[in-house]
Amino acid sequence: MPSDNRQCLKDETVNGLILWNPAKLTYLVAKLANDYLDGKKPIDEMVEKGIGKLTVKRDVVKMPGLGITKDNVDQFDF
Repeated sequence: MPSDNRQCLKDETVNGLILWNPAKLTYLVAKLANDYLDGKKPIDEMVEKGIGKLTVKRDVVKMPGLGITKDNVDQFDF
């Protein structure tokens, strides 16, 4: 969480964090499963409404996450 890692970001022990929105991830997994059952496969760089651009390599699908750095960590209160 940003609050747990704030100091590590500030002192540059780490240079960034990535978080995913669990609701968006759940939606995407359900949609991809439904699409798969309908014979549709995801394509690299396809844009999913409300999610963003997906990265697809072989059987791995990645959705964009929220990047947190020392410059924006103070915006998060969790």
